[in-house]
Amino acid sequence: MFWSDWGNKPYIALGYLDGSHKEMVVYNTDENNQYVSWPNGLTLDTTGTADRLYWIDAKLNRIFSCIVDNCLGSIRVVVYSAQEISHPFAVTVFEVLNYI
Repeated sequence: MFWSDWGNKPYIALGYLDGSHKEMVVYNTDENNQYVSWPNGLTLDTTGTADRLYWIDAKLNRIFSCIVDNCLGSIRVVVYSAQEISHPFAVTVFEVLNYI
């Protein structure tokens, strides 16, 4: 299961359904402090060769994605436009696109 925390140090984590074996997969560091502020709308795409996690950040007005096995090393901004998405809260995978 994946979940997000909007606290003082926001992050996205993965773990067992009971919350044990927690592993933070996306979080801000001194080098990447633009990836999570209000992370939500988590969606997992398992249709490709590697599982990809998508999330929306409602404060940053962005949609991000990463490869689950190496999130911090593979984060991509999918959409960044306050005009296109304003204070988003949900995202889902509908069809597989080959440009990511």
